[in-house]
Amino acid sequence: MIILQVDEILKKYNIKNTRQRSIILQFFLGNDEPCKILAILDYVKHEGLDMDLSTIYRTVDKFCELNIIEKIYLDSKEYGYIFKRNNHKHVVKCVTCKKDIEIDCPIEEAYRILKVRDGIEMNYHCNEASFDVICKECSIKNQRRF
Repeated sequence: MIILQVDEILKKYNIKNTRQRSIILQFFLGNDEPCKILAILDYVKHEGLDMDLSTIYRTVDKFCELNIIEKIYLDSKEYGYIFKRNNHKHVVKCVTCKKDIEIDCPIEEAYRILKVRDGIEMNYHCNEASFDVICKECSIKNQRRF
């Protein structure tokens, strides 16, 4: 099942399917918690593949760039990486030009950080989050006025 998902994901993003990419993506599909690079290296070695740490970093960076996985701040010096599941989005409206802007739910990342770093479990998530925002274009226009 995971092998089929790996093939579909790599094909969807038009990425060449190599053994290294496939193994790293399998690792992320099998984990629901943010994982550090060294955990990926351990998994790769366990799977019998000899891979340099630099290859893992390059692959993880590429997957982050394509929004297949995301980088999550864990604590003062470390980051974790997690497969991006179908996270829900919020639409915010610029208070200046009234343009709608779609954003990834910020509560999802905050929840993962709190769970990993502090062991906090969240029981409720409000889908009606409201934010007052100023879009990038309006912000630039406001800066030019001063």
